[in-house]
Formats: sequence, structure tokens, C-alpha cells
Amino acid sequence: MLAVTTRNKLRSSRFCLPMLRARRYVREQLMATPGLIRYVSAIASPTEFLTMTVWENRQAMFNFMSSGAHQEFMWMFSTWSSSFWSMRWVPTRVEEGAWGGMSLSSLAESDNDSWRAVLPKTPPLPMVEQRQGRMPGAHFANPSGSGVFAITALVEAASPMHLWAILRAKRAFRNETHHSQLLRWNIGTIGPRSFWILTLWRDAPGEPADGVCTLRRCLNTSWTMCWAPGEYEIGHWNGLRLRQLASAHTRQQRMKGEHLGSGQK
Repeated sequence: MLAVTTRNKLRSSRFCLPMLRARRYVREQLMATPGLIRYVSAIASPTEFLTMTVWENRQAMFNFMSSGAHQEFMWMFSTWSSSFWSMRWVPTRVEEGAWGGMSLSSLAESDNDSWRAVLPKTPPLPMVEQRQGRMPGAHFANPSGSGVFAITALVEAASPMHLWAILRAKRAFRNETHHSQLLRWNIGTIGPRSFWILTLWRDAPGEPADGVCTLRRCLNTSWTMCWAPGEYEIGHWNGLRLRQLASAHTRQQRMKGEHLGSGQK
């Protein structure tokens, strides 16, 4: 199992309606794509859009990416967007609640493959490997060594006015000094009473579990889960590139190893 998060920041609000139409076609394709486990599409502002897809495996993800509306509209997204960020994630055991009645962490850990029997089957498409330097943003490093993790959450509110409570909690949450490891945060609207939260954190002892519990407590989330970085990233989120953090971390580890090695001579 793996997940893909995306963030589109449009050049102007005049691209909002074309983006909404394109996302409707992509959503229809997703709903008919075998191997899709969960999907969410949220609007953070008229110029900012978030998505997350959870897949049975990489082949199912590539089948979707390489066909239909997604393939057709990708070049338009790049024209409409001032910035674009897409990142792959792998599940961890840190989860609270359930997404549509499903626990994703237990699903990933389960040795029982009976859940796959209910998913429709599809003939596999050729899966071209994405090599370093072949696509924009892929030439720095494997982002899985970035030391950053994601926490995603769903909020099912009792009324539309709950949005203001979420925004107040967001400001209070970000101002708390012990959340200094929080790198990025965004809230998007799914529907009148449904909200999507995506956060990125710098790794620290106890931080994933603490972050999940804090979001659950402050925002009364119905589902909250921590994800570890995967092997591929495109673009950036307001200048943040996990692949660059991974490259810097690799250099630091190499320099530390060289320093220890010279000290032992």
C-alpha cells in the first residue's frame, strides 16, 4: 500500500473553474480505477487544491497516471499552476480512528489478503521506472531519507460553522512552541461539514505519535494517520523540497562518518 499527496497552487483565481472541471473528470476516472483504496479532494482556497490517493500497489497507481483524464489534464495543470508538489508516502502504525470505516495501518500490516478480493481487477500497463534526473524535481535525492513525515486527518463537523473552530485551533496549534518541528500545514474543504488536513513534520523522538494525538484532541478528527516518506517527489511546497533535505542529511552523515574515521587513525 502507498499514498500520493498533491498540492496545486494556481497562478490566478481565473484558473479555478477550469481546475474544478478537470478535477471532476479525474475524480470520475479515479472512481472507476481498480486498486484505489481511498481518495480525497479538498479546496484550501480558490487558488490552492489538495488531493490524496491511497493505492493497493504501485502498479495500480501507474495504471491511473498513464491513462484517461489524468494523463490528458496533467499538461494543463502545469500551465495553470504557479507551483505544484506531489509526494509518495508509505503507511506507518501510528493511526487513530478510521477513514470511511477502514483502518489503513491494520490494512497495510495484515497478512490476510482477502480484502483485495473485493477490488476490481485490471490488466497491468507497462510500468516505466522513474529514474533520477528523468523528470523535473527528481534529480536531487531519494526523499525517503529526508527525516520528514506527514500526518493527514479528516474532520467530520457537526455544522458548517465548525470551520471557524478549526481555523482558531490551527492558529493556536501553530503558535505553541513545542510544535517547532511542524514544517507545513494546510486545511482544505471537502464539503460543508468535511475538512481535510495535511501537515509535514521534521522527525523528532516521539513526534509522530504526539502530532497525531494533538491533532485528534485539538480538532476532534475522525481519522488521523502518520505516513513515512516514499521514494519519489516532484516540485515543492512553498520552497520545501524533501529531496533536498534528504541530500543534506546524506552529506551530514557522510561528513560525520569521515570525521569519526579520521579520529580513529
